[in-house]
Amino acid sequence: MRDITEIERRIAAAFRRANAALDAAPAGSAAEAADLRVALESEREANAQLTERVRAIKEKQETVVAGLERTVARLTEELEAARLELQALRARREADLAEMDAILGELRPLIGEVA
Repeated sequence: MRDITEIERRIAAAFRRANAALDAAPAGSAAEAADLRVALESEREANAQLTERVRAIKEKQETVVAGLERTVARLTEELEAARLELQALRARREADLAEMDAILGELRPLIGEVA
């Protein structure tokens, strides 16, 4: 309980100091308030401009990304077609080699092996 009482006392003292500081602070003049309003409006305009720039950049980025995604998809299809063509050419080459071996196998006995 003693700790709670001490904490309450310290909080109350902090509030008294804060109130005293607020009471001692000079009140702002109407000119200062007007200057602050002008500065606030200026910052709001700057914020609106920056927000618009961010929106435009994001829109442009989305357009560029969509184009890149289409390009990647097209190139992926072309690559797959090239892979399939290469696979077919390799299979054809293997078939041609097998056919040549068969022909040579039949010709060797006819022409005789060169030693």
